[in-house]
Amino acid sequence: MRVSYDFSEKKYGFYFSFEEVYSKKSDFQQITIGDSEAFGRILFLDSNIQLSEADEFIYHESLIHVPMCMTDAKKVLILGGGDLCALREILKHPVEKVVMVELDGEVIETAKKYLAEINKRSWEDPRTEIKIGNALDYIKETDEKFDIIVSDLTDPDEAGNYFYSREFYDLCRNIMTEKSVLVTHGAISCNPDFNSEKVYAGFRELFPHSALYYTHIQSFSSNYGFMVGSDNIDISKPDWNKIKERADKIKGELKHYSPDVHRAMFTIPNWMKEKIKKEKYTKLETWFSDKLPPEL
Repeated sequence: MRVSYDFSEKKYGFYFSFEEVYSKKSDFQQITIGDSEAFGRILFLDSNIQLSEADEFIYHESLIHVPMCMTDAKKVLILGGGDLCALREILKHPVEKVVMVELDGEVIETAKKYLAEINKRSWEDPRTEIKIGNALDYIKETDEKFDIIVSDLTDPDEAGNYFYSREFYDLCRNIMTEKSVLVTHGAISCNPDFNSEKVYAGFRELFPHSALYYTHIQSFSSNYGFMVGSDNIDISKPDWNKIKERADKIKGELKHYSPDVHRAMFTIPNWMKEKIKKEKYTKLETWFSDKLPPEL
């Protein structure tokens, strides 16, 4: 079945076709695997592209290695990440334990079957503990603390807004160690409909130390941003010798990340600085008890 991936209705000007390999409606979303001449194997959730074989490493290496090289992490928590590629990158570091909490077990099973060449069967590593459940419930209930928390959850829009709120960040801080770093995606985008201001505002308001970094991901048809935050690590004054030492310990192939790329991703162009200066980036949304999100 030949299917097109077309953003034209929203005027993003992006189109490619792909051959549908697998499609299933889980309890939470439509999961689709496709093969494309442009981007190789692709994962879609509810018709939104999540990764492509051609450039997923740019997203995942940026998301993971930047925070991992900022601190000596032994225990890492991934919230979301059902394609198992963030897990793949974390396991290249000398960590002792990685807990991954994914709501939709069908996404994980699909990734095991159809994305194994991409995620490198990362779920088989004995340092990994995968839990099927709500990320919010987990961070509320766990007694464990983590050196890195990776929020690889849904985008800041509608159902996903809670994961970019004051309450959510505070819950994450409760399970962070003194040397912890929290990282999330979606901090800024060229897409005018993307609610990225929630991400930037939240980190700037709540964390004593925070910073925006970004890269370009062709299959997303956009520059794509990330935010890192910490209570005690001065992210604005990186120890480049330490970052290089940690990068040198990474085992496995790196297609995108290096200490030089790390440094470059924090160089913010003028158009992005102007976007950040807008007032909407200075306010953090707060959820109240009468508007808690539905079960996700």
